[in-house]
Amino acid sequence: MDTQESSQVHTLIKNKALDFLTRREYAAVELSERLAMRFKEHQTIIDAVIEDLQKQGLQSDHRFSEVLIRHRAQGGYGRARIAHELMSRGVDSSIIEMALEEAEIDFDAIALGQYKKHFKNKPIENVTTKQKHIAYLKGRGFDFSQIQRVLKVSLEE
Repeated sequence: MDTQESSQVHTLIKNKALDFLTRREYAAVELSERLAMRFKEHQTIIDAVIEDLQKQGLQSDHRFSEVLIRHRAQGGYGRARIAHELMSRGVDSSIIEMALEEAEIDFDAIALGQYKKHFKNKPIENVTTKQKHIAYLKGRGFDFSQIQRVLKVSLEE
């Protein structure tokens, strides 16, 4: 591929990346995968474009993490589930931890809200029911200490 053709492909890929990024935030890995679907044989150019976009502040894994954390927390998900989703989208664990700390989200309140919404104050009648309640909250990404606090509060009400 000559220099002019390479420059044209670079421009095409950059424009497509900007098109994706104007719609929503993307993790770098996720953006790379989307671009690779359209430009299969140009992975080195895709990598260069993403690096340029990061330097310009147009693509940021940290910003993507912040948006996804807020969105998932509003949807009633816990820290573990959110962190797992971010990792599955290719975000580095150090960025995930930093974004979760900066978000200052009260996951205890979210867990309690989800519990009340899902179980509508149904009493825990036996061990099986308690296990179902625990499994539900665990599946939404809440840790055991949060689940214990939710169960304690629900029993007091």
